Amino acid sequence: MENDTQSPREIWIRRLTVVGIAVVVLVVIAVGTVFVLKSLVPKKISSSIMSVNADETVALYGAPGAITGLSENLYEQQVYDGSNIPVIYKMPDRSFAVSTLTPQNVLFYSKSKSAQNDIQAIQEQTDTFMKAKGYKRVANSTDSTSNGVQYATFVSDGAVCQLISSSPSSSQADSEVPVSHQLGCAEKQAISDEYAQTDKLLKLYGGKQLPSYTSVTRTVVTEDDKSFATLNLRTKTKPPILLFAAVHDQWSFVADLNGSAGESNSKYVITPDIRTKLSDPKYGGFLMKYIVGTTS
Repeated sequence: MENDTQSPREIWIRRLTVVGIAVVVLVVIAVGTVFVLKSLVPKKISSSIMSVNADETVALYGAPGAITGLSENLYEQQVYDGSNIPVIYKMPDRSFAVSTLTPQNVLFYSKSKSAQNDIQAIQEQTDTFMKAKGYKRVANSTDSTSNGVQYATFVSDGAVCQLISSSPSSSQADSEVPVSHQLGCAEKQAISDEYAQTDKLLKLYGGKQLPSYTSVTRTVVTEDDKSFATLNLRTKTKPPILLFAAVHDQWSFVADLNGSAGESNSKYVITPDIRTKLSDPKYGGFLMKYIVGTTS
């Protein structure tokens, strides 16, 4: 019969082995737990700050209940008709803002035509909504109150959204104009493209030095192979309105339509020299029709 007795030394070694194995198992479990937590936590954080593009942001903003203050009993959402609205924004590395037209917008107008003071509340609720979509509110050159209109601008990595809230001014308190709130969003690439087109025209300007300006609004009209563009510069003094024209996409500067002398047609100031340039046969009456309102 085999002797199963063990010496004290063998028992001690066996116990150390068991304890060592247990320690190794615990270390493996701890390392595994840390690895799993590290792999999970960043996913939760990234999903909560992931930005939403311009199109999706507008669609979500217009969903019922997205903004409490724009509830169906207070506001009616206008059926989208394909209209573009401007998003006015200054890129951090630029000296002026541009106005970028975007079809991504949604408009709410009050069911009551009596004045209501809810602009601050709607802006605050919009701020909370936009943060959840990866945007942050930023100061912008348009964010001041003017004639009852207030702006709030929100920026993400890929898009810019602007809330335009309008209410009757004090002189219009008894008017039939309802309070409205409109959110427009534009992709940053579209804003960069607008800067590129504006810079292209400004380089063609060969007149006297322009006054300091804070924003530029570009308007383009095209008919067949002819186009014209105006650049409206926002300045502290009388703002220039620079006219550029193209035939077969060959652009050139024509004139400043807001000079100090000339005949005003309520929209532009036309001097005899400007009329001559507008009547250039290569434009075939195109500029005369849209700028002056005649074909000759």
